[in-house]
This record gives sequence, structure tokens and C-alpha cells, in this order.
Amino acid sequence: MPQDGSQGFKYQAIYKNFLTDFRNFLIESIDQYLLERNWRFKFKNPDFKHKFFPILIMQYVKDNIPEEFIHNFGSTREKVAFILGSFVQPKSVIHSLNFDKDKIKANCYRYPELLLFVMSNFGQMSKEAFKTKVLSLLTDDFFGVLKKLDMAKKKLKIADIYRYFYRFSIEKLQRFVENK
Repeated sequence: MPQDGSQGFKYQAIYKNFLTDFRNFLIESIDQYLLERNWRFKFKNPDFKHKFFPILIMQYVKDNIPEEFIHNFGSTREKVAFILGSFVQPKSVIHSLNFDKDKIKANCYRYPELLLFVMSNFGQMSKEAFKTKVLSLLTDDFFGVLKKLDMAKKKLKIADIYRYFYRFSIEKLQRFVENK
């Protein structure tokens, strides 16, 4: 590798372009998955949509990544969904952790997409059971992945995952490969 660092810069640029393309591919794949199931949440209040992002990502992981594959890496579906969500839509993951249950319970029946999602996954139910189910889908710790962390540490962990991918360098890769 040349001493002037130009070659390293080229590798880093290629890596970041690849990573951006991969992220865009994942976003398109998730959007297509949601569209095929008519789970495209088009709420007037985008904040309301963010609250249900974890359950959508969790469903995507459940339907697209085999459980055996996840366990071969010593991970869980929840961790994979958290990492995927934090990489693809970190702001949605952050927004999903803070919500007002009373406000959501009062307004959740007004969204046909949410009703369709719940009914297609959990069957027919009464209005009160629907509201209870919707509240059970919300998570303030991403299904236990961020358990016992305060909000600042949760946000930092989400940002760290996103930053980890984008602050990667060829030098780190070489150290990793050369390390026995």
C-alpha cells in the first residue's frame, strides 16, 4: 500500500459506496416486504409511524432470516432486528422508544393500516382487545435488547451501531485479518 495514503482513501471510498448501496438495498427490500403485505403505514402523524417500526422490522427478520442462521452466529432475532433497524433507520428506532400509551390507545383505531397489520398477524378481535394488542406491540427497550438502559444510553447504542458501519476503515480491516 502506498505511503501517501491515497490507496487507503480509495478503499475507504469504495467501502462507503458499497455500504450505502447495501443500506439502500435493505431499505428497498423492507419497503417491498411491507408493501406486499399492505403494511405500509401512512399515518398523518409520522411520529405515530415510528412507534411501530420495531415490530415491522422484527416481522421482516422473522420472515426473511432463518432462525438457524441467526443461532449459528450466537445471536437472537431481537438483536438482529435491533442492529438491522439501527443501521437502516436509526431515527425511527430512537423515536420508537419514547411514547405515550394513552395517546396511542385513544388514536390507534383510526388507522386502517395498523388494524390490517394486527388482524392479519393475530386474527379478529374486539375493539378493546385490539387496543390492548397494539399497546403490547410497543417497546421502549426494543424487545429487551436495551433493557435497563436510560434513554441517553439507548440513543447512544443506536447511534454507535450506525457509526460503526460508517467509520470502518481499511486499517481496521487489515488489523482484523492479520490478528490470529
